[in-house]
Amino acid sequence: GPVSMLVAWGFPLEAMACGTIPCGFPGYDGPAEFVTDDNGIWAEAPDADQIFESMQRTAALKPKSARVKSLRAAGQETVARYRAAAMTEPLIAFWSDLAPQTRLA
Repeated sequence: GPVSMLVAWGFPLEAMACGTIPCGFPGYDGPAEFVTDDNGIWAEAPDADQIFESMQRTAALKPKSARVKSLRAAGQETVARYRAAAMTEPLIAFWSDLAPQTRLA
C-alpha cells in the first residue's frame, strides 16, 4: 500500500536515497543539518504524539500527488549533496586538519 511506498523511519538520508518520504523525529544533531519541510514530514520534538501525527500525515499522502513528487525530488537533491563523491574532499580536509600526520599524498 501507499504507506510502504512512502514511509521510512530511522535513517532519513537512506530513506531519501530510496525515494521514500521520511517522517518522524529526525534527532537533534546530525540530521538537523539536512532535514527540512521540503524533504520529509517531521515532528518538532521526540514526542510520541507528534511522531505519530507525522506518520499519519505521511500515510495520508496520495502517492502520485504533486506534494509526493516534490518531497521525493527534494530528498534526491539532499542526498546528492552527501554522496561519497561530493563528501570525499571535505572529509579528507576535515580529518587532515585534525590529524596532520594522516594527510593523504
